[in-house]
Amino acid sequence: MIQGRPSTTALRAATYRAQHQMLDQPLVFVDPLAVKILSPLGPLKLPPRTSPVRAWAAARGRFAEDALDAARSRGCTQYVILGAGLDTFAYRHTGAYRHTGSSLPVFEVDHADTQAWKRSLLRQAGIAEPPQVTYVAVDFTHQALVPELLRAGFLPNEPAFFSWLGVTPYLHESAVWETVAAIRGLHPRNEIVFDYLVERAGLSWRSRLAHRIIEWYVARLGEPLRFLSAPPAIRTNLERIGFATVDDLDCPALNECYFRNRPDRLRIAGRIARIVHARP
Repeated sequence: MIQGRPSTTALRAATYRAQHQMLDQPLVFVDPLAVKILSPLGPLKLPPRTSPVRAWAAARGRFAEDALDAARSRGCTQYVILGAGLDTFAYRHTGAYRHTGSSLPVFEVDHADTQAWKRSLLRQAGIAEPPQVTYVAVDFTHQALVPELLRAGFLPNEPAFFSWLGVTPYLHESAVWETVAAIRGLHPRNEIVFDYLVERAGLSWRSRLAHRIIEWYVARLGEPLRFLSAPPAIRTNLERIGFATVDDLDCPALNECYFRNRPDRLRIAGRIARIVHARP
Protein backbone atom coordinates (compact mmCIF):
# COMPACT_ATOMS: atom_id res chain seq x y z
CA MET A 1 0.00 0.00 0.00
CA ILE A 2 1.03 3.65 -0.42
CA GLN A 3 2.00 5.29 2.86
CA GLY A 4 -0.72 7.57 4.20
CA ARG A 5 -3.51 5.91 2.18
CA PRO A 6 -5.81 3.00 2.96
CA SER A 7 -5.23 -0.24 1.08
CA THR A 8 -6.77 -0.27 -2.39
CA THR A 9 -6.73 -4.08 -2.49
CA ALA A 10 -8.66 -4.12 0.82
CA LEU A 11 -11.35 -1.98 -0.80
CA ARG A 12 -11.53 -4.22 -3.85
CA ALA A 13 -11.84 -7.35 -1.70
CA ALA A 14 -14.65 -5.75 0.30
CA THR A 15 -16.37 -4.72 -2.93
CA TYR A 16 -16.30 -8.29 -4.24
CA ARG A 17 -17.84 -9.54 -0.98
CA ALA A 18 -20.56 -6.91 -1.18
CA GLN A 19 -21.32 -7.65 -4.83
CA HIS A 20 -21.63 -11.33 -3.92
CA GLN A 21 -24.40 -10.46 -1.43
CA MET A 22 -26.33 -8.54 -4.07
CA LEU A 23 -25.83 -10.65 -7.19
CA ASP A 24 -25.36 -14.31 -6.35
CA GLN A 25 -27.84 -16.91 -5.15
CA PRO A 26 -27.37 -19.08 -3.24
CA LEU A 27 -24.74 -17.21 -1.21
CA VAL A 28 -21.45 -18.97 -0.59
CA PHE A 29 -20.32 -16.42 1.99
CA VAL A 30 -23.07 -14.75 4.01
CA ASP A 31 -22.00 -11.26 5.08
CA PRO A 32 -24.99 -9.00 5.86
CA LEU A 33 -22.72 -6.03 6.64
CA ALA A 34 -20.63 -6.22 3.46
CA VAL A 35 -22.79 -3.69 1.62
CA LYS A 36 -23.47 -1.46 4.63
CA ILE A 37 -19.80 -0.87 5.51
CA LEU A 38 -19.21 0.47 1.98
CA SER A 39 -22.33 2.66 1.94
CA PRO A 40 -20.48 5.89 2.90
CA LEU A 41 -18.52 5.59 -0.35
CA GLY A 42 -21.62 5.87 -2.52
CA PRO A 43 -23.71 3.42 -4.57
CA LEU A 44 -22.06 0.07 -5.17
CA LYS A 45 -21.22 -0.54 -8.83
CA LEU A 46 -22.41 -3.93 -10.05
CA PRO A 47 -20.66 -5.86 -12.83
CA PRO A 48 -22.76 -7.12 -15.73
CA ARG A 49 -21.93 -10.82 -15.26
CA THR A 50 -20.49 -13.45 -12.94
CA SER A 51 -16.90 -12.88 -11.91
CA PRO A 52 -14.27 -15.54 -11.11
CA VAL A 53 -12.55 -13.03 -8.82
CA ARG A 54 -15.80 -12.44 -6.92
CA ALA A 55 -16.14 -16.20 -6.58
CA TRP A 56 -12.60 -16.41 -5.17
CA ALA A 57 -13.34 -13.68 -2.60
CA ALA A 58 -16.49 -15.47 -1.47
CA ALA A 59 -14.84 -18.89 -1.31
CA ARG A 60 -11.79 -17.82 0.68
CA GLY A 61 -13.97 -15.93 3.18
CA ARG A 62 -16.21 -18.96 3.62
CA PHE A 63 -13.23 -21.32 3.91
CA ALA A 64 -11.60 -19.19 6.61
CA GLU A 65 -14.73 -18.90 8.72
CA ASP A 66 -15.53 -22.61 8.33
CA ALA A 67 -12.00 -23.34 9.55
CA LEU A 68 -12.52 -20.93 12.46
CA ASP A 69 -15.64 -22.85 13.49
CA ALA A 70 -13.66 -26.10 13.45
CA ALA A 71 -10.82 -24.51 15.41
CA ARG A 72 -13.26 -23.22 18.03
CA SER A 73 -14.56 -26.75 18.51
CA ARG A 74 -10.94 -27.83 19.15
CA GLY A 75 -10.49 -25.19 21.85
CA CYS A 76 -9.18 -22.05 20.13
CA THR A 77 -10.34 -19.10 22.23
CA GLN A 78 -9.00 -16.08 20.29
CA TYR A 79 -9.35 -14.95 16.68
CA VAL A 80 -6.66 -12.87 14.96
CA ILE A 81 -7.41 -11.38 11.53
CA LEU A 82 -4.14 -10.38 9.86
CA GLY A 83 -4.59 -7.72 7.21
CA ALA A 84 -8.19 -7.31 8.37
CA GLY A 85 -9.07 -4.59 5.85
CA LEU A 86 -12.85 -4.17 5.84
CA ASP A 87 -13.58 -7.61 7.30
CA THR A 88 -16.91 -7.58 9.17
CA PHE A 89 -16.70 -10.75 11.28
CA ALA A 90 -16.45 -8.94 14.63
CA TYR A 91 -19.46 -6.76 13.79
CA ARG A 92 -21.58 -9.71 12.64
CA HIS A 93 -20.87 -11.68 15.84
CA THR A 94 -21.40 -9.19 18.63
CA GLY A 95 -23.04 -11.54 21.14
CA ALA A 96 -22.33 -15.00 22.49
CA TYR A 97 -20.42 -17.23 20.07
CA ARG A 98 -22.23 -20.48 19.43
CA HIS A 99 -19.47 -22.91 20.45
CA THR A 100 -18.91 -21.51 23.95
CA GLY A 101 -21.80 -19.23 24.83
CA SER A 102 -19.35 -16.35 25.35
CA SER A 103 -18.00 -13.64 23.08
CA LEU A 104 -14.92 -14.42 21.01
CA PRO A 105 -12.05 -11.92 21.37
CA VAL A 106 -11.12 -10.63 17.90
CA PHE A 107 -7.82 -8.89 17.15
CA GLU A 108 -7.86 -6.98 13.86
CA VAL A 109 -4.29 -6.46 12.65
CA ASP A 110 -3.59 -4.02 9.84
CA HIS A 111 -1.73 -0.88 8.84
CA ALA A 112 -2.72 2.15 10.95
CA ASP A 113 -3.92 4.10 7.89
CA THR A 114 -6.23 1.30 6.79
CA GLN A 115 -7.60 0.91 10.32
CA ALA A 116 -8.35 4.63 10.64
CA TRP A 117 -10.17 4.53 7.28
CA LYS A 118 -12.18 1.46 8.31
CA ARG A 119 -13.24 2.96 11.63
CA SER A 120 -14.36 6.11 9.84
CA LEU A 121 -16.51 4.01 7.48
CA LEU A 122 -17.97 2.10 10.45
CA ARG A 123 -18.99 5.35 12.14
CA GLN A 124 -20.51 6.79 8.97
CA ALA A 125 -22.40 3.54 8.27
CA GLY A 126 -23.76 3.37 11.82
CA ILE A 127 -22.02 0.06 12.61
CA ALA A 128 -21.03 -0.13 16.27
CA GLU A 129 -17.60 -1.33 17.35
CA PRO A 130 -18.25 -4.26 19.71
CA PRO A 131 -16.25 -4.56 22.94
CA GLN A 132 -14.60 -7.83 21.91
CA VAL A 133 -12.71 -6.28 18.96
CA THR A 134 -9.20 -4.87 19.43
CA TYR A 135 -7.38 -2.96 16.70
CA VAL A 136 -3.67 -3.76 16.43
CA ALA A 137 -1.67 -1.47 14.15
CA VAL A 138 1.14 -3.37 12.40
CA ASP A 139 3.08 -2.72 9.20
CA PHE A 140 4.25 -6.23 8.26
CA THR A 141 7.12 -4.85 6.19
CA HIS A 142 8.70 -3.07 9.18
CA GLN A 143 7.20 -4.45 12.41
CA ALA A 144 7.12 -7.81 14.16
CA LEU A 145 3.64 -9.16 14.85
CA VAL A 146 4.03 -10.75 18.28
CA PRO A 147 5.13 -7.75 20.39
CA GLU A 148 2.22 -5.67 19.07
CA LEU A 149 -0.28 -8.48 19.71
CA LEU A 150 0.93 -8.93 23.28
CA ARG A 151 0.73 -5.20 23.93
CA ALA A 152 -2.88 -5.29 22.71
CA GLY A 153 -3.89 -7.94 25.25
CA PHE A 154 -3.50 -11.15 23.26
CA LEU A 155 -3.10 -14.11 25.62
CA PRO A 156 -0.12 -16.27 24.56
CA ASN A 157 -1.13 -19.10 26.90
CA GLU A 158 -4.45 -19.56 25.07
CA PRO A 159 -4.69 -21.17 21.59
CA ALA A 160 -5.81 -18.90 18.76
CA PHE A 161 -6.97 -19.08 15.18
CA PHE A 162 -5.32 -16.75 12.65
CA SER A 163 -6.69 -15.81 9.23
CA TRP A 164 -4.46 -14.02 6.72
CA LEU A 165 -6.27 -13.38 3.45
CA GLY A 166 -5.10 -11.30 0.52
CA VAL A 167 -1.82 -10.25 2.13
CA THR A 168 1.03 -12.70 1.51
CA PRO A 169 1.46 -11.90 -2.24
CA TYR A 170 2.49 -8.34 -1.32
CA LEU A 171 5.13 -9.31 1.27
CA HIS A 172 8.69 -10.52 0.87
CA GLU A 173 9.06 -14.26 1.40
CA SER A 174 11.11 -13.79 4.56
CA ALA A 175 8.32 -11.69 6.13
CA VAL A 176 5.74 -14.37 5.30
CA TRP A 177 7.63 -17.23 6.94
CA GLU A 178 8.81 -15.16 9.90
CA THR A 179 5.20 -14.28 10.63
CA VAL A 180 3.97 -17.88 10.29
CA ALA A 181 6.80 -19.12 12.54
CA ALA A 182 5.95 -16.47 15.12
CA ILE A 183 2.32 -17.62 15.14
CA ARG A 184 3.38 -21.25 15.64
CA GLY A 185 5.80 -20.20 18.39
CA LEU A 186 3.10 -18.40 20.38
CA HIS A 187 1.20 -21.59 21.22
CA PRO A 188 1.51 -25.20 19.95
CA ARG A 189 -2.26 -25.40 19.26
CA ASN A 190 -2.48 -22.25 17.15
CA GLU A 191 -4.00 -22.63 13.68
CA ILE A 192 -3.72 -20.46 10.56
CA VAL A 193 -5.48 -20.04 7.22
CA PHE A 194 -3.78 -18.03 4.48
CA ASP A 195 -3.96 -17.74 0.72
CA TYR A 196 -1.10 -17.39 -1.74
CA LEU A 197 -0.37 -17.07 -5.43
CA VAL A 198 1.27 -19.98 -7.23
CA GLU A 199 4.57 -19.38 -9.01
CA ARG A 200 4.30 -19.27 -12.78
CA ALA A 201 6.36 -22.38 -13.61
CA GLY A 202 4.05 -25.24 -14.50
CA LEU A 203 0.96 -23.09 -15.02
CA SER A 204 -0.96 -23.03 -18.29
CA TRP A 205 -0.45 -20.12 -20.65
CA ARG A 206 -3.86 -18.74 -19.65
CA SER A 207 -2.93 -18.78 -15.98
CA ARG A 208 0.46 -17.21 -16.73
CA LEU A 209 -1.34 -14.46 -18.64
CA ALA A 210 -3.71 -13.92 -15.70
CA HIS A 211 -0.64 -13.66 -13.47
CA ARG A 212 0.84 -10.96 -15.68
CA ILE A 213 -2.40 -8.97 -15.70
CA ILE A 214 -2.72 -9.14 -11.90
CA GLU A 215 0.93 -8.19 -11.47
CA TRP A 216 0.56 -5.17 -13.75
CA TYR A 217 -2.67 -4.05 -12.13
CA VAL A 218 -1.61 -4.21 -8.46
CA ALA A 219 1.74 -2.57 -9.26
CA ARG A 220 -0.20 0.40 -10.64
CA LEU A 221 -2.05 0.55 -7.31
CA GLY A 222 1.24 0.77 -5.43
CA GLU A 223 1.02 -2.80 -4.08
CA PRO A 224 3.41 -4.90 -6.23
CA LEU A 225 3.52 -8.69 -6.06
CA ARG A 226 6.50 -10.04 -4.12
CA PHE A 227 5.71 -13.57 -2.92
CA LEU A 228 4.84 -16.49 -5.19
CA SER A 229 5.33 -20.12 -4.23
CA ALA A 230 4.80 -23.73 -5.25
CA PRO A 231 2.52 -25.99 -3.16
CA PRO A 232 5.34 -28.43 -2.20
CA ALA A 233 7.39 -25.52 -0.84
CA ILE A 234 4.42 -24.26 1.17
CA ARG A 235 3.89 -27.67 2.75
CA THR A 236 7.61 -28.19 3.44
CA ASN A 237 7.92 -24.84 5.19
CA LEU A 238 4.79 -25.32 7.27
CA GLU A 239 5.91 -28.77 8.40
CA ARG A 240 9.39 -27.43 9.17
CA ILE A 241 7.83 -24.73 11.32
CA GLY A 242 5.89 -27.38 13.23
CA PHE A 243 2.41 -27.69 11.73
CA ALA A 244 1.43 -31.35 11.48
CA THR A 245 -1.73 -31.05 9.36
CA VAL A 246 -1.72 -28.99 6.17
CA ASP A 247 -4.80 -28.72 3.92
CA ASP A 248 -3.85 -26.87 0.72
CA LEU A 249 -6.77 -26.36 -1.68
CA ASP A 250 -6.53 -25.22 -5.29
CA CYS A 251 -9.29 -23.49 -7.22
CA PRO A 252 -10.88 -26.67 -8.65
CA ALA A 253 -11.14 -28.08 -5.10
CA LEU A 254 -12.83 -24.89 -3.89
CA ASN A 255 -15.20 -25.04 -6.86
CA GLU A 256 -16.14 -28.58 -5.84
CA CYS A 257 -16.72 -27.47 -2.25
CA TYR A 258 -18.72 -24.30 -2.85
CA PHE A 259 -19.82 -23.89 -6.47
CA ARG A 260 -20.93 -27.32 -7.57
CA ASN A 261 -24.05 -27.43 -9.79
CA ARG A 262 -24.83 -23.72 -9.45
CA PRO A 263 -27.47 -22.50 -11.93
CA ASP A 264 -25.66 -19.15 -12.32
CA ARG A 265 -22.34 -20.90 -13.17
CA LEU A 266 -20.40 -18.79 -10.67
CA ARG A 267 -16.96 -20.39 -10.36
CA ILE A 268 -13.31 -19.61 -9.73
CA ALA A 269 -11.22 -19.75 -12.90
CA GLY A 270 -7.69 -21.06 -13.36
CA ARG A 271 -5.20 -22.33 -10.80
CA ILE A 272 -3.16 -19.27 -9.87
CA ALA A 273 -4.30 -19.02 -6.24
CA ARG A 274 -4.59 -21.50 -3.36
CA ILE A 275 -5.68 -21.43 0.27
CA VAL A 276 -4.07 -23.29 3.17
CA HIS A 277 -5.24 -24.37 6.62
CA ALA A 278 -2.33 -25.40 8.87
CA ARG A 279 -2.85 -26.85 12.36
CA PRO A 280 -1.20 -29.16 14.92
